[in-house]
Amino acid sequence: MNTKLNSIRYFFGLIILFINYSCEKVINLDLNKENPKIIIEAPIDVDSTNHRITIKQTVNFDNEIGGVPITTADVTLTNGTNSVKFNHASNGEYVATTPVDFFGANKTFELKVIESGKTYIASSSCPTVSIPLDSIGVYKQKTFGRYNYSVVALRNETPKGVPNWYQYKAKKNGVKINKILIDDDQNLDGVTVTRKPIFDLPEFSPDTIVNDLPKFKVEKDGKDTLVESVELELTLINIEYKVFRYFYNLILNQGGRQSATPSNPDPLFTNGALGYFSVQKSFTKKKTISTK
Repeated sequence: MNTKLNSIRYFFGLIILFINYSCEKVINLDLNKENPKIIIEAPIDVDSTNHRITIKQTVNFDNEIGGVPITTADVTLTNGTNSVKFNHASNGEYVATTPVDFFGANKTFELKVIESGKTYIASSSCPTVSIPLDSIGVYKQKTFGRYNYSVVALRNETPKGVPNWYQYKAKKNGVKINKILIDDDQNLDGVTVTRKPIFDLPEFSPDTIVNDLPKFKVEKDGKDTLVESVELELTLINIEYKVFRYFYNLILNQGGRQSATPSNPDPLFTNGALGYFSVQKSFTKKKTISTK
């Protein structure tokens, strides 16, 4: 009996060993065969006359730099009648100054980038109705001995049936927080909304507790320092739906909104260029967040 049982165990052991060997077969993937693509990031605020866009080129998967700056592009912004040329400043950044009356209501703008014999074109229109950021606040709570602060934005939405799409940008003590933060007014048309946006900003929750008092950890003179308050600068940006969708799909590909299926961002430029062009209107508020 024991001999028969041992034979059965040996037989299944060989099967498991074979399966494990098959699963451990090395498959070599070449992640560097994709042709480099141009990346254009062009946010244009209608309330400003000074504009800055960034143009870079993608790099290999195993390259640690974020992209190769393009310095020789020909960049033109047109409002249908007049054009403004961008000039390269440094590190792939292009700057231009527009006349005060360059942006007007119900206008569609075109951005054209010519680089290495290829032309990339995108169009954008500023939202007809722009929603301001009335105020910002912080909701504080203590759970299981930890302090959690949530950023709250107050907006007055447009009448029902007029959709709006937003991007948020945040700074902590003047330092930009590099996150994609978007929102919309779905099911909230025509109401005053006081709520935490659909994103979290854990950077504005206290980092530690000293003598039962919450403290923020900030860098000062090259050293970490504990303080009782930090400054939040929050900017609400009114954007088009297609720009909202572009950022939405980027979030999916970065692991956000787990319930949705990741997909490639909708192309906003012709000729295979990555990135976005957005003529937009923004509102900024600042608030000191204190642990007291």
